[in-house]
Amino acid sequence: MHTRRWTLTGVAALTAITFGLTGCGPLDDSGDATTAASSPSPTPASPKDKLAAAAKKAKDQPVTVTIKETGGGINGEAAVNPKEKAGQLVIKAPIDSSHTLTMTFLSIADQSWVKIAGVPGVSATKWQHIDLSKITDKDSIPTGEDMNDEPTGGLEMVENAATVEETGEGKFHATVDATKLSSGGIVDEDVVKALGTNASALPFDVTLDGQGQLSTVSFLAPDDKGTQQTYSVTFKDWGTPSPLLTAPAKADTVEASKTVYDMLNN
Repeated sequence: MHTRRWTLTGVAALTAITFGLTGCGPLDDSGDATTAASSPSPTPASPKDKLAAAAKKAKDQPVTVTIKETGGGINGEAAVNPKEKAGQLVIKAPIDSSHTLTMTFLSIADQSWVKIAGVPGVSATKWQHIDLSKITDKDSIPTGEDMNDEPTGGLEMVENAATVEETGEGKFHATVDATKLSSGGIVDEDVVKALGTNASALPFDVTLDGQGQLSTVSFLAPDDKGTQQTYSVTFKDWGTPSPLLTAPAKADTVEASKTVYDMLNN
């Protein structure tokens, strides 16, 4: 999860106001009243403008997202509230065919915790409180300062769409230069490397809900074995803060162990 910069401006709303003038102007020789010129109809928004408007609407809004990768890859869920600098990120990564590592990060302002399931010697039920001064790899753990928007990178793809076509009601097909995206989202360095020369124009699909808000972002990309996988992000509850974004009770918290710091700094 990396800090992202908003790069698209929203679409300005066009408002046409027509004043009907009756009985106010002078009459000509024929006795007919002066007729006001009709206002032109607003120009319909282009597909790219519609996605830009959706991106603007998403700015600084609480949201819950789900990340899925076919083929047994990393899956996760996240909830963020930028206004409170709060977020929770759950990452599920398969270790082998029968074991999965689950890491749940919780950050509120300048406080961070992690809960880890699947590591011997680390409690799967206790929140490990993190002393951020002991973290040498600052990208290994999200902080409240990172919660400026949704953490998956799906929104960033929409913000930076190069070409956009509308394929149906609320459905869009677009391309983005993946080499210019930050590496902390779903399009990470491994995906860009696997795409090769195709990374400069990565096709992806977007759907908007009935309120013009982002609903899904998905794309195809090869994994490290060259097999095409589907990567998808699903958004829900725009504008609604998640009840998960509260500090854990003291009884449910321990100070992080050396094992945890070794994992985060590795």
